[in-house]
Amino acid sequence: MYTTRFDLRKIPFNISPDHRFCYASPLHEDVYYGLLTHIRDRAGLILLTSEPGAGKTLLLHRVMSEVNGPISFPLFPNMIPTFDELLLSICNDLGFEPKQGSTSHYLHLLCQFLIEETVHALQRLLDLTQNGTPLLQIVLSGQLALGTTLQQPSADDIALRIAVQYRLLALLAQEVGPFIQYRLNIAGG
Repeated sequence: MYTTRFDLRKIPFNISPDHRFCYASPLHEDVYYGLLTHIRDRAGLILLTSEPGAGKTLLLHRVMSEVNGPISFPLFPNMIPTFDELLLSICNDLGFEPKQGSTSHYLHLLCQFLIEETVHALQRLLDLTQNGTPLLQIVLSGQLALGTTLQQPSADDIALRIAVQYRLLALLAQEVGPFIQYRLNIAGG
């Protein structure tokens, strides 16, 4: 409705992530370039946290649009409750034929993929390294509570593998106006 009223080509504040609308605040740019660098350097497990709405998903979509090479990005926007569902989701996102199969079948497919693309297949997958370098580059992203969860003794194995941590903060008051103007410009305003 307001796209017509304000002569816009797109909705400037849509909830669906579109990396073209990613406003480059200084903090977001630092995190963006850090993520690109650490993904390309195969740093291993990267943790990205923020309050809801600070731009994690949009920033990750921007990173995914910029990374070149034989890299696949399975994206899990919501928590997946079981290991089997996580494994199935990874396999589906990587383009494996959807078949009825056992966990061992999907683990085999994922291992085949990792061997072809990089080399071998969350805690089981994180253990796979070659010459000390992780085979699977993981960006674990969530709200601030994720960081708290990873401080629990039960999460020590994963927390110890975090190579880099980033925390996005809300925009500063002086960044809000430029943020709105940027989005309106991208939308055609």
